[in-house]
Amino acid sequence: DDSLLVWKFAKTPRMSTYLLAFVVGQFDYIEANSAAAEFKDGKAVGDVAIRVYAPKGKTSQATFALDVACKCLNYFTEFFQIGYPLPKLDLIAIPDFSSGAMENWGCVTYRTICLLVDEKNTSLKNKQYVAIVVAHELAHQWFGNLVTMEWWTELWLNEGFASWVEYLAVDKLFPEWKVWQSFLNDAHNPALGLDGLLTSHPIEVPVKHPSEIDEIFDAISYLKGASVIRMLASHLGLETFRKGLISYLNEFKYRNATTIDLWRMLEIGGKLPEKSVSDLMTNWTGRMGYPVLSVEQVQGGIKVSQKHFVASGDKGQDTCWQVPIVYDLYDGNSLIATKKYLLKSESEVIPVDCKYTAAVFNKGSQAYFLVKYGPEMFKKLVSAIQSGALTDPVDRLTVQHNLMAIVQAGIDSSVSCKDYFNLVKAYKDETEFIVWESILANMGKISSLVKVAGFDSAYSKYMVELLEPLAAKLGWEAKKGEKATDQMLRAQVIPLIGIHGHKETMDKATSVFNQFFSQGQYKEDFKGTPSLPADFRSGVYRMMVKSTGSKAYDQLITMYETTSLQEEKVRILRSLGASKDKDLLDRTLSLSLDFEKVRKQDMMYPIFGAVGTNEGLVRTWSFLKSKWKFILDNFKGTHMLVRLASITNRFATEEDRKDVETFFSNNEHPGAERRVKQCLEGIGTNARWLKRDRDAIAKCLGEAS
Repeated sequence: DDSLLVWKFAKTPRMSTYLLAFVVGQFDYIEANSAAAEFKDGKAVGDVAIRVYAPKGKTSQATFALDVACKCLNYFTEFFQIGYPLPKLDLIAIPDFSSGAMENWGCVTYRTICLLVDEKNTSLKNKQYVAIVVAHELAHQWFGNLVTMEWWTELWLNEGFASWVEYLAVDKLFPEWKVWQSFLNDAHNPALGLDGLLTSHPIEVPVKHPSEIDEIFDAISYLKGASVIRMLASHLGLETFRKGLISYLNEFKYRNATTIDLWRMLEIGGKLPEKSVSDLMTNWTGRMGYPVLSVEQVQGGIKVSQKHFVASGDKGQDTCWQVPIVYDLYDGNSLIATKKYLLKSESEVIPVDCKYTAAVFNKGSQAYFLVKYGPEMFKKLVSAIQSGALTDPVDRLTVQHNLMAIVQAGIDSSVSCKDYFNLVKAYKDETEFIVWESILANMGKISSLVKVAGFDSAYSKYMVELLEPLAAKLGWEAKKGEKATDQMLRAQVIPLIGIHGHKETMDKATSVFNQFFSQGQYKEDFKGTPSLPADFRSGVYRMMVKSTGSKAYDQLITMYETTSLQEEKVRILRSLGASKDKDLLDRTLSLSLDFEKVRKQDMMYPIFGAVGTNEGLVRTWSFLKSKWKFILDNFKGTHMLVRLASITNRFATEEDRKDVETFFSNNEHPGAERRVKQCLEGIGTNARWLKRDRDAIAKCLGEAS
């Protein structure tokens, strides 16, 4: 039959069946070769044919991913000293795809937003995200495909390693992005947040039924997995760790492996004492949670005590971790010593034989724990921040992140939100993106309480006063020779100060947006430079909806219906819920389930955008409850139920906790059972925090109002 085509495929290597994929559709592609077929004489050699497939007419947006893929494959071949074993590698952008990406061997599939980059319309943050996702899936060609976990209990051997290795590769390709700094806010700290719950789970969790598999594709398997690997690599030294990984991959290629196999091969390949790695790591992977280290100055040294940290402030487990500690000692503005210590018991005194004015524990936040400083040590640490002694922005980030976790948990009755507000004053001269990103995320946690308490106006005034000097310094326009991270900081701070009512910023945003819309600069065939850069668009869109209501809303809908750029569609969908207007909120929520206008994979974006205000959160939860049967009919068996249940984590009253508990007790939520329990725990924690710190927050905001 001449109307039919016959495709013949080469024989696969020995592989797991879940890694097999066939793709049928209308695509164009671009291609290049990567030297990655084998490792020989100390380098990667031999061509592998790489293609990036995109929807028809979109190959111009595939160039960045192709370049990243070629370089990543070469880098991984040299890092692991094992060649990529297939003759070809295809990366395919699929318009409708429930996952972000999937590492099928030699046929890697992606959502379009995770693979395609339009240089004029893609933000730097999303460009970085594409690089990270491409690197993650290609790392799986070794961790997951060449060596596969024995059972889902060891899922972290796939996902944790890929989530660590992706940063190695992207840092190598784009050192100016400083992605290892971003790892703290994107991976390490989110993992700590989830793992601080009593409803968390160990990295290695027994899986006894297929319905349990989806639940462990979470921040524990991915992000805690990556974080403890980073900790172990730092403790052993990267080169020693790499030698162990090479031994592991060679020993188990085309086979299945367990966590114990990994520890054993790290010891053999790294020429380490038997059981040294397994003894160190057993509780990190086999038990849930992590320790908070209480640190205080004593006669002859520093006393360090560990205890299971629980975000609710409740009693934790009696786990004793082996904790690798790196700490810095300062004398005035001078770093005088960097030291290592392995804490093996509940409490020990670290001898210190020099005079110092301040100490920073967990240097570079390489290890997976929190630090609670004694009052005098903390006071000296704040002085070191103010004087500029702490030159590493990661250390400055970690100090305030640790304090916020302690405040939220209420584990120290002498510490409250007032102490966090006071600490933030020490960052008045801070200019680093990752530090401000963390501060603003923590202020966002406080804002969840503020909205319930009715302190919105005072909070907005506080935020404007906090950010105004930094916004003035950054300005709207990029400066010659500025860092990439300055670009991302500007994109976060300028829109945020506008959303909180800064008049000059609102006026500027209105002018720029009107020009952008009226001149059709959002259209893909626009030839000039858009007046509204891609980095600013999400924030400016939200400003416009919040300030002008239906006018901007209708303009954004026009843009949404006009553009074919998936990134732009997502930006718009996330922005529509910024209004407090009930009619506009209802339009947004209805749109989320209109699958003729919004792809099923994108339905959560309008939902997430609508829960930023208390009015939006309440209305969204009511909407989801009323549509739950429809949602189950369309998303049962997918991870979407986990995402939707997660919005309830923003509630902060016992009344809301009971409502959420009652609803899910009476309505099935397959695959999201664990997440619902975590949200209920989170709501309870928020409610107790609000009750405990309501007066302190009011006083701090009153001082700024």
